[in-house]
Amino acid sequence: MILKIKIHFYLIIFLFLSFQSAVNAQNGKSTNYKAIYRLTYQPSKVDNSQKQEDMLLFIGSDYTVFLSLGKHKKDSLLRNRKNTNSGFSSILRNLPKTEFDYVIFNEISNSNIVYKQKVLKDNFSYKENPELKWEIHNEKKTIAGYLCKKARTKYAGREYSAWFTSEIPVSSGPYKFGGLPGLILEISDSEEEYHFKLSNLKKIENPISFYDSSNTIKTEKKVFLKVLKEYEENPFKKMEETGIKINFSDNSKKTEMLKEHKEKLKENNPIELKTI
Repeated sequence: MILKIKIHFYLIIFLFLSFQSAVNAQNGKSTNYKAIYRLTYQPSKVDNSQKQEDMLLFIGSDYTVFLSLGKHKKDSLLRNRKNTNSGFSSILRNLPKTEFDYVIFNEISNSNIVYKQKVLKDNFSYKENPELKWEIHNEKKTIAGYLCKKARTKYAGREYSAWFTSEIPVSSGPYKFGGLPGLILEISDSEEEYHFKLSNLKKIENPISFYDSSNTIKTEKKVFLKVLKEYEENPFKKMEETGIKINFSDNSKKTEMLKEHKEKLKENNPIELKTI
């Protein structure tokens, strides 16, 4: 717990200090609709308890943007910090919490996924085309007033059942899922460890433009995952490499904390079981 608190604190500082206010609009586009999904997930392999978090899907004419509600609020707060009278410490205290610090752009016309995430002070992005092979079934049900059909697919080591509606002709959905003749309103893996379900869909009166940091490192998925793994396995080392100094009065305490962290890391239950 001490390790988690320390890491979270320094990550927030780096996020704040390295966030650039001078950014460029993402392709100059804006969104027209906002879908809210409730994600119910099981973060641990050994503990069956589940958590929930609200996720957002912003829908434009030819692309969608997926991220957590917490990250969206956090990014908005940091981006607009110059327009507020809040001090540094006040902004840090009010940053929303989220377990999902990524943003996923779905280029609907070519099915490309652009995944973006920050690791300490560096912004990374990679492109991926999941090439999902869907099996569409005749089974139907209604979700949020929309008639949906069932479909199945496999991705990254999990089997999924999805419900999509052709009443909303957007070939996208939560996370990296898309490619169906309509918007995915609900999707879950066969073990019910990750379950996304639409809770609200509304038109945005004031369209939101998305922004991209000018110092993003564009790389391949396997390279990003290697960087992320190195950080997760030894966050102290990565922090020190980037100039963050963590002082321990007793070095054995650092060793003990790192050991506990690595043991806890083995229990992680990510949505992508097979990443390559």
